[in-house]
Amino acid sequence: RVPGGGLAILAFGKLGSGELSPTSDLDLVFVYDHPADAEASDGEKPLTPGVWFGRLCQRLISAISAPTAEGNLYEIDMRLRPSGSAGPTASRLESFERYYREEAWTWEHMALTRARVVAATSQDIDYRTTAIVCATLARPRDPDRLVVDVADMRLRMAGQHRGESLWDVKHRRGGLVDIEFIAQYLQLLHGPTHPRVFAENTAEALGRMGAVQALDKDDDASLIRALGLWWRLQDALRLIVPSGLNEANIPDSTRAALARAATQPDFETLISTMEESYERVSVLYRRIVDDPAEEARKRLPASEEN
Repeated sequence: RVPGGGLAILAFGKLGSGELSPTSDLDLVFVYDHPADAEASDGEKPLTPGVWFGRLCQRLISAISAPTAEGNLYEIDMRLRPSGSAGPTASRLESFERYYREEAWTWEHMALTRARVVAATSQDIDYRTTAIVCATLARPRDPDRLVVDVADMRLRMAGQHRGESLWDVKHRRGGLVDIEFIAQYLQLLHGPTHPRVFAENTAEALGRMGAVQALDKDDDASLIRALGLWWRLQDALRLIVPSGLNEANIPDSTRAALARAATQPDFETLISTMEESYERVSVLYRRIVDDPAEEARKRLPASEEN
């Protein structure tokens, strides 16, 4: 062990927000710390703290993703760690704090709205890691720069995932990504003055927006209703047709199962409800993000437009 050392595991994404669905991977970030005078581990072959914690985290990853008779336990995704795939497996606490203070992009701060400590070796490192997350999120931001960054990020995602299928409830315009972007954007925008809006869970965050008038209550309800629909359908699609839905030939049994999962009386009503939900969320996204971003671009210096 590293004398006095500690480790915290941060969950991002669906694990962080408590929204895990079938086949979801686990977005994890490892943060460690140790006293300044702890120069090496106390084993027979002493290692520097960075190497020791890095190896510990690699063992944890191997255990969590181990193959079993039922398949791998979980897929682990660590691309959200500081500096992404180029970064170390585990970051020292001070480096983690400095990265989010000085280097992290807006999209990384958006992802941080869903982060929470899910395991820690001590209350101390749990508290200090959580404090860094909270302080980062509560930092005041330039509203013009923020909304432009959010809109640009969504456009880049749309270029990578066209979301043309009615059943692509994640990437289609008006789907899950649009709702999550609205929630994350509004948290970063209003959080410095209304800290209560912060919540890892998307539905809970949206509900808190309505409570502080950051969202009209009707809009708030529409987003939460659509979010629930997309969650239920995403779960059902992953369980019923894990290899993908053949839209040209959907069996009656699959139609009935999808309608039932979405709490709709029949398949035709489900299709209508989906189309209406996509349209409603798209309208709200344009009003909350895209239109303000267009106006903000006019106010930003030319050097900051991109």
